[in-house]
Amino acid sequence: MTNRTINRTKLMQIANGLYSQGMTRSDALKEAWALLKGKEMNVSGVTFGKRQAALQRLTGYNPNKVSYRLERDYSNPYDRNAIAVVGSVTGKGNYTLGYAPVAIAKMLAPLMDRKIDMATNGRVIGGGVGFNYGLRLKLVG
Repeated sequence: MTNRTINRTKLMQIANGLYSQGMTRSDALKEAWALLKGKEMNVSGVTFGKRQAALQRLTGYNPNKVSYRLERDYSNPYDRNAIAVVGSVTGKGNYTLGYAPVAIAKMLAPLMDRKIDMATNGRVIGGGVGFNYGLRLKLVG
């Protein structure tokens, strides 16, 4: 399969997932297209535990050495569709930085369960005096 075919396949799988959740076919296709074309999402749960310190530490690394990936969290007692956002620094290790928003996790979880890869790009935002750090992520088609 070519990359173009894979992109179309992912597009239709995501759109069908959204349609099955009650969206119109047109809206589902538009939302799926936006996600695959790089619409950013804010990662949830970034203020829990030591995640703020981890995000602050990530700002000190060369962005080329930092990567983010989505991992299904089957053991999450609060959300059966939970998708953890894991940050990695080359040669340093991994840390769970938060979770995909509930609505997005609900549509991506079934795809990830079928082993459809969801590549991501991310960037740390915010910080500074009196402000929390955040993480924005986008799917890479």
